[in-house]
Amino acid sequence: MNKRHKRKISLRIRIFIAFSLTFLVSFSIILASFHILTGMYLEDTAKQGLIRTRSAIDGAANRYRNAVTIFENRSSQNVIFEEIMIDVLRSRTDTAVNLILTTEEHKIVWPIDDLESRMFLSKSEIQKAEATISYIQNHPEIILSGENPFYYIESENVYVSPVTFVSNSRSFYLFISYDVSKYDEFFTTINVFLLVIMVGTLLLALVSTSIISHSIILSIKRLAAFADRIGKGIFTPSHFDFRDKEMDKLASDMNTMALKIEQANLERQTFFQNASHELRTPLMSIQGYAEGIKYDVFDDPKVASDVIIAESTRLSEMVENLLSISRMDSVIAGKYTIPKSPVDLRELLSSVIEKLQGYAIHENKKILISFPENEHNVMASENDLFRVFQNVLSNCVRYAAENICVEMVKDEKSILVRIKDDGNGIDEELLPYIFERFTKGDGGKHGIGLALSKAILTDHAGSICAENKINGKGAVFTIQLPSIDSF
Repeated sequence: MNKRHKRKISLRIRIFIAFSLTFLVSFSIILASFHILTGMYLEDTAKQGLIRTRSAIDGAANRYRNAVTIFENRSSQNVIFEEIMIDVLRSRTDTAVNLILTTEEHKIVWPIDDLESRMFLSKSEIQKAEATISYIQNHPEIILSGENPFYYIESENVYVSPVTFVSNSRSFYLFISYDVSKYDEFFTTINVFLLVIMVGTLLLALVSTSIISHSIILSIKRLAAFADRIGKGIFTPSHFDFRDKEMDKLASDMNTMALKIEQANLERQTFFQNASHELRTPLMSIQGYAEGIKYDVFDDPKVASDVIIAESTRLSEMVENLLSISRMDSVIAGKYTIPKSPVDLRELLSSVIEKLQGYAIHENKKILISFPENEHNVMASENDLFRVFQNVLSNCVRYAAENICVEMVKDEKSILVRIKDDGNGIDEELLPYIFERFTKGDGGKHGIGLALSKAILTDHAGSICAENKINGKGAVFTIQLPSIDSF
């Protein structure tokens, strides 16, 4: 079953899309908030204007009621409302306010398109009043329901507040209207201006993201070319000077990686070369002595057989060490974990010394010990730790003049084991490389034992170091392991 591959998108486009989406969402929120706030502002402004006008009408009505002589020669009650409205309109400060007077049947009494109305209102205001009353005639149940003193007529963009007047047996309706069209025009202009800003910002974003992404893409291409060279086996570090801190850190890490890969590659080549050389020597010896036995070259075949057995043992030991050090490399790399359990270091060292005691006696050398009386436990793989002390102790037995001393001391968090010999010590030129693979001095076997010991101790969170005695001959190996109490 073939997996569907996701469509690849350019980094430049991805950055632009991300920036644009962020901007559009933010702009939409701002625009929506602006519309909500302006709507609230318009409604509040209209209501305040209507309230002020109602108060002005009440004041004017009281004045005209007290001035009875004014109406002595008037024949119609309409004159009262007409005079009130003219008084209010003459003193109005907000041109958005208009007054509409109708009969009970919603027939307009004021304003009508005559000379007197045009003295106070423009033709468009008179037309707006007619349109408002037309809407009211079609929706009388809304305007006159009495549920709300303020109504918004969306088709005309006006807020209306009705007032009822009753004169004798006749009712009149006075509608105070507040036209918000001029505000809508202003806010529409602002919206257009904001949209122009949005388009301009998006164009600016396109240019800026193109510039920024070009720098990033160029840096990535240079790093990709460097990675390609590393893949082809060219580990020479490259000099980068990126402005971006992250890119510069990545370039530095890639240079470090290249150096480590080069070092690992050299170590691998050296390992195979040395391993081939070390394996070839015993194999050639075995082959030579085996051919000598076959063609009756030796008078005593037992001597040749002993050499073959010794070389085979040496070969087996070296192969085992190579397998062990390869396994420890995998452990250190985290590919798997060697199980560990509590081990008494005294008993383990005693077993190692017992095994090597015969070899020391054969070489006319003594192994001296200085152990504490109580147990000293560590978390370890017993077989691996046995190999560590066997490799180090056998090395000291090989180079000692007469005595090898094994000491064990304990501090608060760790246990130290010092193995000393009274030989000629380690060559000063060889000392810094003593724990590297295939490093061996005069009389050494194959140069793997100490390297393996260091790898095992690293897995056990321990360490090993070598030095020459300051006041006297001989070498000192110090092995440190964390005490089980520190876990």
